[in-house]
Amino acid sequence: MCDSTDPSGDLTCAFAEALETMAFITPGPGRVPFRAPPDGVRVRVGFTGPSAGAVELIADRALGRTLVENTTASAPAADADPDDALKELVNVACGLFLRRRPAAGAFELSVPTVTPAGATPPAATATVLDLDGHDVAIHLVDTAEHLTEAAPC
Repeated sequence: MCDSTDPSGDLTCAFAEALETMAFITPGPGRVPFRAPPDGVRVRVGFTGPSAGAVELIADRALGRTLVENTTASAPAADADPDDALKELVNVACGLFLRRRPAAGAFELSVPTVTPAGATPPAATATVLDLDGHDVAIHLVDTAEHLTEAAPC
């Protein structure tokens, strides 16, 4: 599953590392074709620097609740926002992904955004993963050049 021979494989490595470290979840292959869940959200973090683009996740809010539950030692607070957990996951995964890039220079990340996923399917190049029963799609969006070589995972 974790193949760092291309940028999308390297992104899969970064998501796997973020999930295993933050939430004790090991990703597996998801169901294809991917269908956005009714309560699905699109979480996006943009980046600029030696190259520019964005990392995007399509998931259901229930995954956000699972992340909150897995990262708290006790029952999550009633006001815990599952969207915040999803934004943090994508933010950390984007940072890990960019750290693996061979490009010289610093990157700047945008503030993560959450929008309804709607019925729009993910890009054909998206990777579909199963995260403890939650199918998600991850994708590297609007990439500029210099993202073609991967560093070891």
